[in-house]
Amino acid sequence: MKAQTQATQRRRPWLIGCSIVSAVLVVSLVAAAVILYVKYVDFGKASSETDAAATAYRAAGMPWEAKDLKKAHFTPEQNAGPLIHEAIAKLGSKKISNDASAIQALVGKGSMEGALKAIGKYTPELNLVEAAVQKQYFDYGHDWDEGLSVLYPEMLSIRGFEKLLCLRARVEASQHRADLATKDLQTGWKLACLVGQEPILIGMLVDITCQRIVLDAIQRCAAECANDDAALAGFEKIIDKPADAPDIEWALKGEAYVGLSAVRNLVLLNKALERQQSDQSATPINKSSLIRTGVPSESKQRAFATRHFQVWTEAKAVLDQDRGKPAKLRLDLRKLCEKWSEIRGASYLLVAITFPVYADTTTAYVDTIADNVATRGLLEAFRVKAKTGKWPARIEEIPGNWIDPYTDKELLIKQTPDGFRIYSVGPNLKDDGGIRKQEIKDDAKKDEYDLVASFPPRKVKT
Repeated sequence: MKAQTQATQRRRPWLIGCSIVSAVLVVSLVAAAVILYVKYVDFGKASSETDAAATAYRAAGMPWEAKDLKKAHFTPEQNAGPLIHEAIAKLGSKKISNDASAIQALVGKGSMEGALKAIGKYTPELNLVEAAVQKQYFDYGHDWDEGLSVLYPEMLSIRGFEKLLCLRARVEASQHRADLATKDLQTGWKLACLVGQEPILIGMLVDITCQRIVLDAIQRCAAECANDDAALAGFEKIIDKPADAPDIEWALKGEAYVGLSAVRNLVLLNKALERQQSDQSATPINKSSLIRTGVPSESKQRAFATRHFQVWTEAKAVLDQDRGKPAKLRLDLRKLCEKWSEIRGASYLLVAITFPVYADTTTAYVDTIADNVATRGLLEAFRVKAKTGKWPARIEEIPGNWIDPYTDKELLIKQTPDGFRIYSVGPNLKDDGGIRKQEIKDDAKKDEYDLVASFPPRKVKT
């Protein structure tokens, strides 16, 4: 017994040490858990702020129900959506993207009659598009309460129609039929502006893509009509309306609503996703079960909603203060994104995943404005050359006001051995000598480019 007691006493310091270590470890784990809960698992605090955040969001004029994304002053008869839908349905099994690439190759080789013949098989669809652009607005009939489940297959066809119209315009310009080229370019431009009325980011991005397709086509048509002053003036008239710029505020409002719908219907979306993972033919979402208004009642959803309301209320303030200042809007939205990305907490998860995407799209938005002003400047430079026999040597020699949206300073010009370039410095805010992004061969210098309108037009790979 005595020996056992002595053995126990010999082990006691070690046991006491283990107990102390264990106690310290437990206390440390509890402290870490508390810190993690307070810092990251903040649903309780966030959910208590939902109602106040929702009130501020609505007071800022952000969309609360899907009807807020409708342009109420238009009537159904003024909607281009049904005609575009009919044009897309008429495509049937036609592969518009493949054909557009083949037609591009024919135009590049100078086979204009072959190109016209290939475009001709799309005449019924293009006639419907021409009718559609006479309408005042575009609503394709999406249910915005489906949130992230909404798909946009029509956008690919719209882009295809845009390419066909612009390719036909190029053929017509090469045949000195400037009136027909102008008509097709006008149709293409109106189509771009119409699709931009969809209150969603993809609508704005397709608008941007289509506008830039038209701007590129105008530069090419101008090269064919370099001595036709009336044609050059007509091309410029197509694109000289400031109101036709992509509507980033409208697009972001739509994104805010889609996000709100996703938060409201988080449980429903999760169930739909689980069904699709187990059965690819499963219906994506039960529309009759959609929650279409109000704030969620479940704590986690309320927490996500709080952060959603807060970030979009701040985004709306940025949109308001930077209206008409595209470059500043780009920078301020990026700063807002960085601010929210640095905040830690579980309730910020959805915002951290989605919001950075919106900040990135502002560069494409400003690029398009820069491309527009540079293209119009090029058209005026063509007119100067037609009258004087030489390209302008200074920007002041080009009639008009040619301001770079990135710098609020005048665009830059450069005479080349075979032509002329007018350009914006682009997002890096540096004069890179009028070099296009496509012309950079060194990956280390991939950001050292300008946004250029030129004669000769940019080279296209065929």
